[in-house]
Amino acid sequence: MKYLAIIVLLLSACASAPKSDGTPEQDYAQAKRYIEMRDYTLALETLEKFSTKHPYSQFSVQAELLRAYAAYEHEEYALAETLCVDFINRHPRHPDVAYAHYLIGLIHYEQIAAAKKDQGETHAAIDAFNVLIGKFPDSEYARDATERMPRLYNLLAEHELTIGKFYYKQDRFVAAANRFQVIVSEYQASPFIAEALFYLAASYEALNMDGNALETASLLHHNYPQSKWSEKAEQLQ
Repeated sequence: MKYLAIIVLLLSACASAPKSDGTPEQDYAQAKRYIEMRDYTLALETLEKFSTKHPYSQFSVQAELLRAYAAYEHEEYALAETLCVDFINRHPRHPDVAYAHYLIGLIHYEQIAAAKKDQGETHAAIDAFNVLIGKFPDSEYARDATERMPRLYNLLAEHELTIGKFYYKQDRFVAAANRFQVIVSEYQASPFIAEALFYLAASYEALNMDGNALETASLLHHNYPQSKWSEKAEQLQ
C-alpha cells in the first residue's frame, strides 16, 4: 500500500498543464491517462477544451461523456449532472446514453443523507434509476440500479419512521400515524414494517381508535409473529 501511494505521488508530480497542440486522439488519450492517475483536475481541463479544439473529431462525443465521468469522480456533482443531461439531449440514440442515465443516478446516490435528514437526493436517485430501468431494462447499468433500489427505499422508510417516532414522543398522534401509515402502504418490503405497525397501532390507541388499533395489532401478529414488536403489541390489547 505504501509503495502504491508513492507511485501515485510520482505520477501526480509528473503531471503538468494540458498541452494544446495535440491531435484529437492524443488529447483524448491524455485525458484518459489523467483519469487513470486520478488527476481529475487536469482531466477536466483537457476535456473542457476538447470540444472547442476538436469539434468534429471521432472522439468528441465520447469526450463529452468522459468529462461527465471525470466531474463525477472529482465530486463536482452539479457539473457532472449538467454534462450528463446535455449528453442525453444531444445524443439520445448514442450507444452509451444508458450510461449517462446511470451516472445521473449515481450522482444522487453518492449524496444521499442519513435517514434523519432530508431525503431529496434519495428521491432523485430513485427517479433517475427508474428512468434508466424503464428505458434500458436489459442494460448492465439497469441491473446495478435495480440492486441499489432496496437501500434507497429502506432509507425513505427509515426517514418516515424517524419522523413518526418524533411526533409520537411529542404526543402528536395524528401526525405520527400518518407517517407510520406511509411505511405500511408504500414500503412493505422494508425491515421497518413491523416497528411501523406497532407504532401505528399505538398511535391509534392513543387517539382512542380502538378498532383501528386492534386491526393493526392483529396484522402485526399475523405477519410478524416472532418480532419483538409483535410481543410489545400485546400490551396494547
